[in-house]
Amino acid sequence: MIGDIKMQGNESFHLLQQQIESNAEQVVMTASYPRSEVVSSGSVLKFVVDQSSVGISNLSTLKNTGKFVCEKSGIYMVSVSIMSYTSGARFYIYLNGKVISSTYIGAHSAGWWHTGTVVIARQLQIDDSLWVQTSVLQINNGLDSSFTIVKVK
Repeated sequence: MIGDIKMQGNESFHLLQQQIESNAEQVVMTASYPRSEVVSSGSVLKFVVDQSSVGISNLSTLKNTGKFVCEKSGIYMVSVSIMSYTSGARFYIYLNGKVISSTYIGAHSAGWWHTGTVVIARQLQIDDSLWVQTSVLQINNGLDSSFTIVKVK
């Protein structure tokens, strides 16, 4: 009986230790759009991680496909900001092929750049894919258009 209680205590301690380690995992990535260009409708934006990245080992997938593939399950904060010259432009955040966010940059007169920004929180599992897809738009590069993902828990 004492052995059983001790074994249960060890199992409880091990589970608690795993939970603490999982909560302490750091995942953060900020990427920017590498060039100014007109992007066709339905294009997946290929952001380049040139600012920061912690806890992500597969950045080549993001660079090559435009898709962030989750390596550690948890709750994530996702932020996308796009500066566009195109009046009435839209962009979407997709999770595993399903639209989870739509952002309207806005109608405006010619000669002006406008920014659309969205911040969402999502539970992500290992191997979930997250990406940004557009309507037709002229996108501005560098720090004006960025994609950030942070694991918060």
